[in-house]
Amino acid sequence: MGVPWSRRSVTIVLEPADERGIGLLSYVYDDAARQNESWIYLSALGRVKRIASGNSDEESEAASLFGSEFTTEDMDTGKLEQYEINVLEETVEGGREVWVIELIPNEERARETRYGRIVNYIDKERYVSLRSDMYDHYGNAVKRMLASRVELIDDVWMARSATMMNLVTNRLSNMAVLEIYTGIDVEDEVLTQRTLTDAAFRETQLQSIRSQVE
Repeated sequence: MGVPWSRRSVTIVLEPADERGIGLLSYVYDDAARQNESWIYLSALGRVKRIASGNSDEESEAASLFGSEFTTEDMDTGKLEQYEINVLEETVEGGREVWVIELIPNEERARETRYGRIVNYIDKERYVSLRSDMYDHYGNAVKRMLASRVELIDDVWMARSATMMNLVTNRLSNMAVLEIYTGIDVEDEVLTQRTLTDAAFRETQLQSIRSQVE
């Protein structure tokens, strides 16, 4: 029997010093009937809290990632089975030929997401989303994400810079990937809540990972 998840990730803040130790753990599941999960550890509170990918509830924190315009939902927009998918047109975006693909959430997904519609501009050659326009449930454009610095890494095209524009507040945030390493041996236990809460364990594991890339 295979693992239930298709992707796990952990993010640890190292600086600035007053935010050191803040961490985010995310599980993405293959099963369309199972919601993806994310947890955040706030060192000031000393405890882990679950983050909702869409609408907040009493047990969930707001979905903003570290106070930025990115949210957990922006990093993981659900499963294909949860959307009606339409190819609207073929055009050019940033000098690249793209498909303009619309995603409309089904009834179940609509109850979980803040977005009533997402329009992606997919590079026809590199299969990377160069632009995503997000609309609320009333049809208003609320956010736009632009990707740049697309590079081929281990035969996979990746965008190393993403800028999220909040069209309501006129704020923006940029997420830049400075270094990418592949083929790293990461123990399963690293991708658990222990990494968020146990500083000594986390540092030991990070040292092991660093030794593989030095």
